[in-house]
Amino acid sequence: MRGALDGRTAQSRYGASVSPLVKFHGCLHIDREKTLWSTQQLAEPTITDRITTCANWLRLILPGKDLVVVGFWTDWGYLNGVLADALNARGFNSVTVVDPASDAALQTKAPALWTNLTTGTANFRHIQASGADALAELQVAFSRVWLKKFFALAKPFLEAEGKTYSSIDPDLPIEHLYDLRRDAEGTPYDRAAQSKAPPVHASSAAFFHTLLLQAGATRQNAWYEYGGKRVRIVQGAGEAMNTVRERYKEPPTAIQPDVIVCAGAMDLPVPGYLISSGAGASVVRPSPGGAATSWLTLEQARAEFGL
Repeated sequence: MRGALDGRTAQSRYGASVSPLVKFHGCLHIDREKTLWSTQQLAEPTITDRITTCANWLRLILPGKDLVVVGFWTDWGYLNGVLADALNARGFNSVTVVDPASDAALQTKAPALWTNLTTGTANFRHIQASGADALAELQVAFSRVWLKKFFALAKPFLEAEGKTYSSIDPDLPIEHLYDLRRDAEGTPYDRAAQSKAPPVHASSAAFFHTLLLQAGATRQNAWYEYGGKRVRIVQGAGEAMNTVRERYKEPPTAIQPDVIVCAGAMDLPVPGYLISSGAGASVVRPSPGGAATSWLTLEQARAEFGL
């Protein structure tokens, strides 16, 4: 995520490419001295300007949106007032508040904020639950939907070979769902997943996932056990396999795959001097490609496993 302290930065620098993390109260890493800590600061021109631009930006983008408020307003009354002014908009598609406190307690704690949210939409819900639990549930649900779309990319490939496609909905803990998403994106585990939907060019990776499952492979979290080997599938569509392998300088874990299938990549004869050899596997400087004994293209993997 990219941090932004005002609406101008959120819109001009990040709005078109990524979803910004707008921090009304300030940031310990960005302009730490101007963090909003007290009511007295609300009279300072720089603080006032920052809050105003954030509020104006929100009034432009929030109408028609589904607003989720997780862990309702804080115990700092002045900050609740800032949020109330910023969310003084109408036309939300829906507003969902997740907080274990009762309606009465939340309304007493921040009456203006409660009024703005409850009157800003015809679809208001207050779910009395832990915000942490709600976020975990949301992460799992999003990842499962994302992965169902990803696996569906294999359907035309299977049908072209006379095979039947069946929907795949992996029921895994969030950390393994997230690893599956990163592998499908072609993103190493030391980087964050970024795509809102699976890329079309990940279809070859989805195809090999389904081939393994149909062949009776056993799922091991985000990987598989097949033919006595641990198999990991990463998306490398349109790239040289050596290029993808160079990008995967992940910290070593307790268990490493025996084979990494770089689906969609091409095994080009790139001269060795163009590819860094790394400096051995370690926490400080992992070697490219990890400790997997072999990296294979989709075609090589099908031949290797008889698929």
